Amino acid sequence: MNNVHIAPGSVGASVGFRAGLATEMAAKILQQDARDKPIKEYLLNTAPPSVREWIHENGVIDDLFHYGFSSRQMRFGEPLNDSAHVLGVCAQLAKAWKGLVRVTVSSNPEPHRVEIFFSATRL
Repeated sequence: MNNVHIAPGSVGASVGFRAGLATEMAAKILQQDARDKPIKEYLLNTAPPSVREWIHENGVIDDLFHYGFSSRQMRFGEPLNDSAHVLGVCAQLAKAWKGLVRVTVSSNPEPHRVEIFFSATRL
């Protein structure tokens, strides 16, 4: 430790460098958000009408872009009536989003709700 030379102002220089990186990263994230906007709109617009509002209100698409994954529980009647209805709509959604998002339904649904998993796909 005694042989280490630390230049005066090195802490401040490091803080300044880190602030510059944070600013640059924030600008790049904004640019990426602008590039992502048409894709997000496409996903929402191609979703079956019966679940568009549910997808939007539950942040499914935002989660996909932030984490690459989203998992949500859907109670029957909100907006879908029963497990058969959920499976049908999820099949439509999987077809509409093919190559972009994988849509799967829990293999163990509960009596009045089911869990739906969304994961971003990469080619």
